[in-house]
Amino acid sequence: FKQMYRIGPNRGEIISILQKYSSAQHVLREIDYSDFDKGYFELINQLTESKQLPREEFNKILNEVRTHPGHVILVLEEVKTGKLVAAGTAVMERKFIREGAYVCHIEDIVVEESQRNEGFGKLITEALIDIAGVYRCYKVNLECEDHNISFYEKAGFQKTGNELSLAMKYPKL
Repeated sequence: FKQMYRIGPNRGEIISILQKYSSAQHVLREIDYSDFDKGYFELINQLTESKQLPREEFNKILNEVRTHPGHVILVLEEVKTGKLVAAGTAVMERKFIREGAYVCHIEDIVVEESQRNEGFGKLITEALIDIAGVYRCYKVNLECEDHNISFYEKAGFQKTGNELSLAMKYPKL
């Protein structure tokens, strides 16, 4: 695993999570500058229409993301083709309530249309939940379209009002 990982809480645990969900066919890792050329914008456009940014703007945003250890964007790369087949984001938010604990917000889970029903959405979601555990988040929030609710309920999320929530069972910081 020759990757550049930013320093953050429990860095070794995060690397272990990425390795756990990788295989000989697919590597799970944090987004990198090279993903501009590996189909990141084509992939996220399957989630919502998004104008492709110029490389300079992509790099600028990625630099900003990397300065926030609690902002994690994962991509799943197909080893054979070098193309991205799935992605997802988790943002850890530090709270003043609950003795300064974190809450995780999962967003932008997307799987390449031709690769759907292969378990990649589940893989990305589970990896992001595991990373939330490294941060000892007291819960994970996620918003999704109505047609995706049953998918996330299978992962343990419960419908609570207009958003889904997963209570985390980790000790308080």
